[in-house]
Amino acid sequence: MTDLQIIESFWARSETAIAEVQNRYGSAGEAVAQNLLQNSADAEECVNDALLRLWNSIPPERPVSLWAYFVKVIRNLALDRLRKQSAAKRSGLTLVLEELEEVIGTDEGWQEGQVLAIIEAFLREEEPENRILFLRRYWRGEPVAAAARAAGLSTAAAKMRLSRMRGRLRETLKKEGINV
Repeated sequence: MTDLQIIESFWARSETAIAEVQNRYGSAGEAVAQNLLQNSADAEECVNDALLRLWNSIPPERPVSLWAYFVKVIRNLALDRLRKQSAAKRSGLTLVLEELEEVIGTDEGWQEGQVLAIIEAFLREEEPENRILFLRRYWRGEPVAAAARAAGLSTAAAKMRLSRMRGRLRETLKKEGINV
């Protein structure tokens, strides 16, 4: 079944849509949640909650990319869970988010607005290795070493590239009139 057929199944309110998403994207989605939460039980729960969110949001939503929509829901659920858990303690993801907060600020609504569009345009201009590194580090929440391996870089080189990318992104945001 294709993504379009799965989306049509959601619109038809067929429960097979949930099973298809689980079969097709469940383990990859769980890996994203696991990277962020570092807890397999919480990651599995995020996937289940994401499946319920898909059921409740399609319709009226009609996502262009089912995978991207599913991962966005999982990521947001995992981040919400992490914020609740880390109210009293700092985690690895808290440090990841702090790295980006230096550039984009702390406004919670940045993901939905103009800043996200600027970041997407910024990443399209970057080299493929840099895009991979940035997305794995800041979107998937992977440790620098894992993101570096995926991009074919050493950890030290990855840290330097990420630092330089944050600087370039900060300048890009300033040019676009975003206060950082």
